[in-house]
Amino acid sequence: MVFFDSQTGLMASAESLHPELLKQATLALRDVARIYRLPVILTASDPSNPQGPGPMLPELTDAFPDSQVIARTSIGAWDDPRFIAAVEATRRRQLILSGIATDAGIAFTALGARRAGYEVFVVADASATWSSAAQSAALLRLSMAGVVPVSWIAVAAELQHDWSEPHSEDLAKLLQNNIARWNYIGAGSRALAAKGEARANGH
Repeated sequence: MVFFDSQTGLMASAESLHPELLKQATLALRDVARIYRLPVILTASDPSNPQGPGPMLPELTDAFPDSQVIARTSIGAWDDPRFIAAVEATRRRQLILSGIATDAGIAFTALGARRAGYEVFVVADASATWSSAAQSAALLRLSMAGVVPVSWIAVAAELQHDWSEPHSEDLAKLLQNNIARWNYIGAGSRALAAKGEARANGH
């Protein structure tokens, strides 16, 4: 899983998605990576420049202390040999990308990975740029190149696959913390279970 330019200044300046919603989805994706123990790569544009886009979100760097931030000068990460080496070191053939900007760095990285034979997913609700039109155009371009746009929930659901598998309780808690309606679903399920138990006991 790649968190791309999820930097404090860039996140705050996003226009295609409200910055708070973008951050919420990014941190939900972070939790998905932790629950399913996915290898994580962090990369940023000039993060040490105080007049630049700012550092990576501390919520990401603190969560993955073993993942050193790959600081780039290239717009797309696939032009950086250190990034490619980090991807190859995971020994995975699928990349899950999120961050800023969907129509520039994210797009260039995703297209480069596709050309190299990787299966690439871009998490649309955890990625943003500076206009809704640019976001839509970028996702269309990526789709036409074989990149798959997904939501962070779709990523989690595909990894979980079956509620009888391990991590189901962790995923349920994550959904409860991020989706208001999920609490209603959970409450309804608990009510049905209690009703069934009462009937079984003859009440």
